Amino acid sequence: MLGEWTMAGIALWLAVRVRRLWFSATATVALCAFLLAYVVLAVRYGNVQPFVIAWLFTAQILSETRPVVAGILLALAVTFKIWPIFFLVLFLRRERFRTALAAVVSLLIVWAAPIFAFGPRGYWALLRDWYVAVGRVGTTYSEFYYFPGQSLRGILLRWLTPVEPAMSSFPKINILSLQPKLAVEIWGVTALILCVCFTVWMLRSDRSRMWAWDGLAFVLYSMLEPYAVKSGLISLAPAAITAACLFTLASTEQIRKARAPRWANGLFLTVCAISFLEAVAQYRPLTRYCLVIGVDFWMEVLLLIAFAIWIGWANIPEKL
Repeated sequence: MLGEWTMAGIALWLAVRVRRLWFSATATVALCAFLLAYVVLAVRYGNVQPFVIAWLFTAQILSETRPVVAGILLALAVTFKIWPIFFLVLFLRRERFRTALAAVVSLLIVWAAPIFAFGPRGYWALLRDWYVAVGRVGTTYSEFYYFPGQSLRGILLRWLTPVEPAMSSFPKINILSLQPKLAVEIWGVTALILCVCFTVWMLRSDRSRMWAWDGLAFVLYSMLEPYAVKSGLISLAPAAITAACLFTLASTEQIRKARAPRWANGLFLTVCAISFLEAVAQYRPLTRYCLVIGVDFWMEVLLLIAFAIWIGWANIPEKL
């Protein structure tokens, strides 16, 4: 616990020191309101997620100046949780490609190292057992393992299928009665389309906007990963930090007259307010209902729209 929050502090320090992110008083208060519940839950449940997210955020920040270090951090994140492989597309740009190469080499080394301890046959057996276990979870067309999920997969299963809640004290909210397998397939196709659109737009974007794309990636990651329980949504922290800086930049006197940044800023404040109200409203039936309908997911959608507006706005300042 001490190690992962130290790493998180280093990532935040690098964001301020290297990327020169800065925050107004309003942005700071809004950021704290947004992250309150997620930090408390991350500390309470004590899983590896803060480490993974801090490694990913640090890898982004150091990708152009320390590519080997950034690649190793990305490889560690992918080793602990496979889904962060999604972030590899951010390092396909020419100025970051050395980080991608370092990550691939580091992954090969880390994944090959156990051969020396278990031997080829023993290691192959372990890999096979691991694959079977992961496949069992992945082909379970329900939320039996991770309920109630706040990613698109969980939302589709609860809203579109008649699957009983994994915990009987939670309400059913389905509006359709599709087959669970179909709902998971819809998630897969939608996730693929969004990832392709994200990659194409990001690669065609100006280099000066990459720091904003890095923040948006954490929103998309949280929305599309197969299983995202609320206790793991500290994954939104880098996105919130980046959004707070964008909010500050879009609030300056010469910029705030434009309509687009005002809309994005309003969405950010709305998300922060909802997150704070959800954190302090400790009435159990209400909390369960918010989790089932996926309030956190819908906040991610609003935050994603805000990022799209900020990035699409022609006058976004460069912070790198």
